[in-house]
Amino acid sequence: MESSATVKYSQADLMRDEGELDAGETGLETTHGKSDSIPTEQFCALEYVPQLKPAKRTIKQVVLIVVRQADGCLRFLAHPNLHQVVEATNLAYVISLFEEFLVCAKHHADQLFRHLCSLDSGPLLPWKVGEKIEEHPEIRELATQFMPL
Repeated sequence: MESSATVKYSQADLMRDEGELDAGETGLETTHGKSDSIPTEQFCALEYVPQLKPAKRTIKQVVLIVVRQADGCLRFLAHPNLHQVVEATNLAYVISLFEEFLVCAKHHADQLFRHLCSLDSGPLLPWKVGEKIEEHPEIRELATQFMPL
């Protein structure tokens, strides 16, 4: 994992147009280079829920997929067009949460994963928690489109 100072999810990445990826970019990357395989041990898909006007809970609101791999390490895959899902007034806060997750995952991965899976208030809530992404086609599809943090 990288420190919050070197997060790969830059402000420029947040402002990309929907569906736009750099040449050769799959949105899936491991610490050993790019890979087309998705870690499939356990996952938690977090959705953005606006505070003042909660939207109907749909997969379209999912902004982060957290995958706990067999070795206990966490992988974070974020929506490539976060600014289109998260209200402008909450965007900086949500990004700061992502950065905190990266830092916390270095030392407390299991506790962080359990905490994220059980959130019950705030702008991020679990949309789906499960095992084996390949058995959840809608989450697998998102994971192939999302960007690693």
